Amino acid sequence: MNKYLVKKIEARSQNSGDRILNSVQHRVSKEEKKEIDKI
Repeated sequence: MNKYLVKKIEARSQNSGDRILNSVQHRVSKEEKKEIDKI
């Protein structure tokens, strides 16, 4: 039971980390597009 809970928590934290990374990458790509539009 405990091992299952730990795995679940680890998976959840990894997912939230991936989500944060994705949102950061998304923001960066938006800013890059703005820069390209300026040029």
